Amino acid sequence: MLANDITAQQFGRMFMQWRGKFSAIAQSYVHDSVAAEDIVSECFLSFWSKRAEIEIKTVPEAYILQSVKNRCLNHLRDRQAKMRREEHLDARSLMAIEAEISALEGEDFGALFSAEVERIFKDRLATF
Repeated sequence: MLANDITAQQFGRMFMQWRGKFSAIAQSYVHDSVAAEDIVSECFLSFWSKRAEIEIKTVPEAYILQSVKNRCLNHLRDRQAKMRREEHLDARSLMAIEAEISALEGEDFGALFSAEVERIFKDRLATF
């Protein structure tokens, strides 16, 4: 059966019947209600917009649920990759900050400016 055989009314009923259940399933995977709602909405929208190309082997709900599962996996992988990047950046930032602290702690500004301070004192004493 082609998904193209589904009427707009049938699709609307299917959406109303399954959206909440699919959102609950998605939320159990991604632990984010907003993301879960977005994932389910995107899956229904994708199904409807690509219905002429989709061949249904079981029921449309099973196809959409599989799409929800796949998008949840993609969402989790993307979040994992982002967390790894942030940890990597945080580690790099921390190393840079530690290097700057180390350089500042090792730097003796007194020695750098002692010649300048000595010159200023000599100039002041010379004016008296």
